[in-house]
Amino acid sequence: YFEYSDTWDGKPHAVHSTWFGILGEIGVPGFVTMMVLVACMWRMCLHSLKAAQAPEVDPRLKMSAVALLAGLASFCVSGTFLTQGTTWPLYVILALSVALDRALAPPDVEGEADFLPPPRPAPRAAVPRARTPPPPGDGGGREQGGQGEQGGHGS
Repeated sequence: YFEYSDTWDGKPHAVHSTWFGILGEIGVPGFVTMMVLVACMWRMCLHSLKAAQAPEVDPRLKMSAVALLAGLASFCVSGTFLTQGTTWPLYVILALSVALDRALAPPDVEGEADFLPPPRPAPRAAVPRARTPPPPGDGGGREQGGQGEQGGHGS
């Protein structure tokens, strides 16, 4: 815009910045939350890239670590010029970063057992029970037309 306007022209205008868009739409708490999310994603991607450098790691995981870091860097740079704070690419990168970090984590991470439910006891083998015949002279009670618990109906 070449001039400042005192009146609203009736048209919505974009801020053309993810960071200012988040700040303007959901305020300082939302902006701080977004910055913490992006910082955690950077940390996770860098950790995954470092873990992927081990010689025994599958080359596809190494490529994925590099690609996710490049994708996050691209989001941050383009987010300066585009309003994309609430679009899906950031959250796809987040999900893939978490999955890659979990895939590259050592199998016996200490403290992981704190989040797992306790193991279930092994099921006991079912032992068939022998059926005992009814005592003689019982005649089956209710099944044979006896009054049982219901009582008689006024004879």
